Amino acid sequence: MEISIVIGIIGIVVLIILMICGMHIAFALGLTGLAGIIVFSGWEAGLNSAGYSPFTWLNNYHLAVLPLFMLMGYFAFYAGIANDVFETAKKWLGSFPGGLPIATALGNAAFAACSGAGGATAAVFTKVSLPPMEAAGIDRTLAVGTIAASGTLAALIPPSGLIVIYGLFAEQSIGKLLIAGIIPGIISVLIYSGGIFARCSINPKLAPRQPSYSWKQRLYSLKYTWPVLVIFFLILGGIYTGIFTPTEAGGVGAAGVFLIALSMRRLSLSKIRTASIETGSMMIMVFALFIGAKFFLCFMALSGITESLTTWVLSLQVSRYIILA
Repeated sequence: MEISIVIGIIGIVVLIILMICGMHIAFALGLTGLAGIIVFSGWEAGLNSAGYSPFTWLNNYHLAVLPLFMLMGYFAFYAGIANDVFETAKKWLGSFPGGLPIATALGNAAFAACSGAGGATAAVFTKVSLPPMEAAGIDRTLAVGTIAASGTLAALIPPSGLIVIYGLFAEQSIGKLLIAGIIPGIISVLIYSGGIFARCSINPKLAPRQPSYSWKQRLYSLKYTWPVLVIFFLILGGIYTGIFTPTEAGGVGAAGVFLIALSMRRLSLSKIRTASIETGSMMIMVFALFIGAKFFLCFMALSGITESLTTWVLSLQVSRYIILA
């Protein structure tokens, strides 16, 4: 085994140790990556890289979509859109086995369609759906597990900030990746809902059925879902037809949610300020992680691990679908 690959493996071990010790992932990645660059390229090259590389990496037009998607998500949260979609799903599904947990999963998916703040989705629905589920006697493990699992749907369902980051690292079309996330997102929702339904049908005590609503109440509740549909089809339709780029879609989406919230009289100056501050705080963490990961990827490339791993995978005589699985 080449000495460079050994150094790369040592770097991975050091990274894991730093994270286990409690160091923030961004700093652990950055320090390990920078140390590796210094080992391979020398002090001068390493320190020069630390000085100018972060600016070069962040000076990217496509990265502008991240804060716009995040801002859109926080506007949607403070406008009460998450609560609206949950209440609508509850009226339609509450009387079925596992109705409230299923409503939570569908509500998460619907909110994800107008929010790029994937990490915030689970936190939002902890506030929106956990208290009603606890009050209805839903098993706490099932309730919390549903929120945690369905909270990850925002990573698949566009607009997804995580897909944007993946596209930038993999140098793939962000627009195509966003559209490609629709079908996996729908399949995930169906799997979660089907699993909850089956489990609660076998053991009804996990989630007592809720009172049934009239068809008039159910149909009336649909009027609160129009913001989600408008934003989802506006963003995806614009990207798919080529009317605007993914970055422009972020601006259109943020402006769209902002105007919708104003028209519904749900957005005050204090909420706008809070949403802006939280977006800024979130982006500081995201960009720090982005820079740290870039340093570590440079280290891995210099060590030869990336090339060796690619060569090994390409040499395998198996289907690409097996590798993806």
